[in-house]
Amino acid sequence: MIESGAITLDDETLPAFDGFMKEGMSPYFKEKKEPIKVEVIQTIRKLIEVYREQLLAGITDPADLHIQGTRQTFIPVIVEELVKYLAEYFENVREQAQLALLYIV
Repeated sequence: MIESGAITLDDETLPAFDGFMKEGMSPYFKEKKEPIKVEVIQTIRKLIEVYREQLLAGITDPADLHIQGTRQTFIPVIVEELVKYLAEYFENVREQAQLALLYIV
């Protein structure tokens, strides 16, 4: 679904996206199996990519970029969960968390 371009973000759909990223993804952070953890992190990274491409890419003024970024409450929640994965036993999970965090920053 993400790769097909089915997700369109704008001022109207952004609150639902924000809610999904905060609350809809939270059950997946409790998953214990390595392959599922990796897939969840990769999905988050793809969703962040959509967010950046559709909402942040055209903003050139740093003040406007800051305003747009502060309107979203999901980023601190996602970052907090990804940071927890940095201490993960599975190397693949740690690596994916690092990549996702680098992409967010």
